[in-house]
Amino acid sequence: MNFIKNRPPVIAAIFILTLMAVAIITFTLSSPEGSAVATSNNKTEIKPLPTVGSFDNLKKLLEATNDNRMYRTYAGSDVVKSKSMPLMSVQADSMEAGIAAPSSNTASQAYSSTNIQVAGVDEADIVKTDGTYIYQVSNQKIVIAKAYPATEMKVVNNIKFDDQKFSPTELYVDPTHLVVVGTTYTNRPWPQDPQVKTSIYPPYRNINSTLAIIYDISDKSNIKKIREVEIEGSCVSSRKIGQSLYLVANRYIDYYYLENGTGVTPVYRDTARGSQFITIDYPAIHYFPEEIYPNYIIVAGIKLDSPNNPADIQTYLGSGDNIYSSADNLYVSVSKYNYSQPVVQGKISFSQTQNITTEVYKFGL
Repeated sequence: MNFIKNRPPVIAAIFILTLMAVAIITFTLSSPEGSAVATSNNKTEIKPLPTVGSFDNLKKLLEATNDNRMYRTYAGSDVVKSKSMPLMSVQADSMEAGIAAPSSNTASQAYSSTNIQVAGVDEADIVKTDGTYIYQVSNQKIVIAKAYPATEMKVVNNIKFDDQKFSPTELYVDPTHLVVVGTTYTNRPWPQDPQVKTSIYPPYRNINSTLAIIYDISDKSNIKKIREVEIEGSCVSSRKIGQSLYLVANRYIDYYYLENGTGVTPVYRDTARGSQFITIDYPAIHYFPEEIYPNYIIVAGIKLDSPNNPADIQTYLGSGDNIYSSADNLYVSVSKYNYSQPVVQGKISFSQTQNITTEVYKFGL
């Protein structure tokens, strides 16, 4: 995303690809309150990217869309992922191939890294190495083994996760940090009307989340957990550029929540802010005009070398399936199924036909 001093990172652009034609709609935000649209003469016209603002407006937006998925789960993809954050500055020697450069005692020793799509943009994996140590996801723990030199090979530490609600799925490693990304869930009681007396145990809301746990691994024998960031929704993907970590999650808007007016917006938790979940309010949720989906795109940007700085959380109405990232931009694609009305001939009703298009969201880092 474009980095604005003392301002949260924001979305840079969005464009749409269709099967039959290509239409490009570009939004560039210099702040959450404004955006710029690229015109045909390459000039930039400033215009605001609207916010949802309120619960009533959210319902109006969803009711106005022709998307017939409004009142059901978006099969298989829930919500989307995407967003961007200011590209945090890092030393050049730590950007090579998207992972940190090996320490001096291993600099002459060649080793393989995770297969990545773009140099400088690291991708998570279940096994990582820094040239000396191997880090591996193994069931409910992370195994850290010294692998070089071979004569000194041994397991030096294990990070165990006793909370069975958390399932580690992937890792990032640099000389100072180990990042464990996984899935978890939390049961929270539904908000109750204080004027209504309940005679049964109040219902609970199940929150499925993407959780990143950050460790200081400077001393492999004394690994310390320094931070947790949890965002509601299923993980689409993640990326690490230098000391900047990006998480993208999808969270669909459940019909039950919408009808009851509670639990409609997503929540997140950042230990840099405290231990409690924070609700993302309607004025903080942006949407793209003419492109309304009953899903939320939630993107978190975290500076690993600033554990006390709150994560940058950006939320949009949207949906997506895949992610691609360069050093400057993040791209998220989603398949859109456009159904036509059933054709009725006499007493026979023919099934709906569908036109499948692909939309790609482009976010500046």
